[in-house]
Amino acid sequence: MRTAVLVLGIVLLVLGLAGGGIGLAVSNSDVATYNSRCLGLFPPSGCAAVASEASTFAFVALLGGLLFLVGLILTIVGAVLKPEGAEATRVVVQPVYSAVAPQIPQSYSTPPGQLSSSLTSQSNQKEMFCPACGTHYPLGTQFCGKDATPLKEMV
Repeated sequence: MRTAVLVLGIVLLVLGLAGGGIGLAVSNSDVATYNSRCLGLFPPSGCAAVASEASTFAFVALLGGLLFLVGLILTIVGAVLKPEGAEATRVVVQPVYSAVAPQIPQSYSTPPGQLSSSLTSQSNQKEMFCPACGTHYPLGTQFCGKDATPLKEMV
């Protein structure tokens, strides 16, 4: 629908501009002809036809101007309308990671706030944790298996 309204508006703009311009040019020419030849007490024959033609083309210029305005309004409405299929063309931007997160077996991860029994028994061993979700991982793991966030070393 948007495309049809835009095309119709642009076509009416061009037709209105052309019609109004031609009508105005011919009307002004006929008025100049009438003023140069038909003034005086005894105007020559054909002056009525020139005056009639001038008023006809003045009306054509008026219609061209109205057509131009309608085309302008339709073009603005077409530009403001929502594009067809806007929901289908929505782009979802997701973060890009520099490396693929490794698949960590579920036995290595522990819920936030809980340390595995092997880690608590070895108090001097360092471990990694996810700053986003708080899950703990063995030393040397680089990315969280749940959300692919780079891990930080826990002292």
